[in-house]
Amino acid sequence: MIPPDRTNHGLAALSINGHRDYDVDVLTGEAQETGSFPKNHQVADWFLSLNQR
Repeated sequence: MIPPDRTNHGLAALSINGHRDYDVDVLTGEAQETGSFPKNHQVADWFLSLNQR
């Protein structure tokens, strides 16, 4: 889970030696693995609920 106070960060789902998701700092390009998906499940897209008022 990515903390809600993170700024300048994006999410990426990459398929390199398995399916993994990453938190990416868009200013530096640094990526940190945040999880993975089962090998037989391909990620097509994500839905993120925004905390809007």
